[in-house]
Amino acid sequence: MLKRIVGFGIFLALLMTSGALSAVRTFNFPLHFAILSVFLFYFYFQEDLVSLFLAAVLLIIVLMLKIFLTGDVSYLWMIVILGFVGFYCAYDYLIWMTQVKLSLEKRDRSADDIQKLKERFESKEESVRRLEQQVMDIVRLFEIAKEFNECLAYKELVEVLIQKVLPEVPFARATLILLDDEHAGTTAFQIGNHVQGVHVIEEIVENSLEARIIAQLLKIPKPARWDALEHLPKEVELNSDSEFPFWIFPLFVEDKIIAVFVIENANPDDYPKFEIVSAQLAMQVKKIKLYETVKELSIIDGLTQVFVRRHFLERFSEELKRSIKHHFNLCVLMLDIDHFKTYNDTYGHLVGDMTLREVASLIKEAVRRVDIIARYGGEEFVIVLPETSKKAGLEVAERIRSTVAKKKFRVYDEETHVTVSIGISSFPEELSKEPSQDAIQMEMLELLTRADQALYKAKEEGRNRVVVFSG
Repeated sequence: MLKRIVGFGIFLALLMTSGALSAVRTFNFPLHFAILSVFLFYFYFQEDLVSLFLAAVLLIIVLMLKIFLTGDVSYLWMIVILGFVGFYCAYDYLIWMTQVKLSLEKRDRSADDIQKLKERFESKEESVRRLEQQVMDIVRLFEIAKEFNECLAYKELVEVLIQKVLPEVPFARATLILLDDEHAGTTAFQIGNHVQGVHVIEEIVENSLEARIIAQLLKIPKPARWDALEHLPKEVELNSDSEFPFWIFPLFVEDKIIAVFVIENANPDDYPKFEIVSAQLAMQVKKIKLYETVKELSIIDGLTQVFVRRHFLERFSEELKRSIKHHFNLCVLMLDIDHFKTYNDTYGHLVGDMTLREVASLIKEAVRRVDIIARYGGEEFVIVLPETSKKAGLEVAERIRSTVAKKKFRVYDEETHVTVSIGISSFPEELSKEPSQDAIQMEMLELLTRADQALYKAKEEGRNRVVVFSG
């Protein structure tokens, strides 16, 4: 820039001197013009198009002034040449300005592209961070799922949901609904803000929310996701206190629904995590079902579907301890099918087995769910009635006896009839003294022996009757 100013200043000084000399007509124009032309070449080689253009214009003016003062038109060819020089400078300058403009636009575009690339990089970086966080969350969920493996009961499974899953993926309420082989709801476990600990729904009643959810899944056996009330299909009816998002996860094992996992009011972003939890729950529910089946097979008599003797003695011990601690009454009933050996010989063992099963079924119908029934021998049953007085025990025994006596058993092509004899002992009446916690086994044996003695007496007196032990 400084070089341009100095060079152009010298050029103007010479130009003014030229004008002054021309005025006194002592000016050697060819020599002076040659000197000025040197500046034209200087500006050209310096690629200073602006100075070159201005120098050409000013020289044209000087030449025109010379022609005007002297009348000598021989300098017109120089004006033409300088005009071409000026035109070339203007044209080249415009091209240069266009290139500069394009360069600036390209630079701006490059800056925009760099900014966009920077923003895309930052966005990708943020996505990677979120993905890493999600992976870490999923890994933690799988670590938590390992604790499911220790669970051998549904309540334990739900406790893990409260203690481990809830802090990781918060929700307002969760419900685990268990289904039987006929796809009917059996039991439900509910946890969340609305309940203390684990709320157990022992029976799924018709038209309850749980029953409606099961019915919906039987129509469309796939997960349902309703993040807001407006997403809820018209044919689906929830409770007034149901919260959104409302998600339903059917738990499948071999394409069969064995349970349903319901989540209310969780973070919509956590939906994939609950898919992982539900997949783990499906495996654990299957394992617990299998464990309970094996356990049941070990404690349930396969023919009569009542407890086997070993498990009965364990349960009897627990009930007797509880009765001693809380001073409750307790009755023991010993029951035997009359003349059952003859019955087997007459109708065959297949008919005898079916009759045993029918008698066991009648006993179960006649007692409470808390009462303990077991097959004690071949055709002999024993029943423990907790919190039952001698008088109430006698009423239960008589109800069983009369029900069996009135029943006509249709087995295969046979219609048969049996009767039963029942002996009763009771706690604490039938014991000489109140038993201690340390002598439970002896007292159990004493109560069973006395009930058996009462049964023996009922047989001696003609069978088909109830006898209470009297000492």
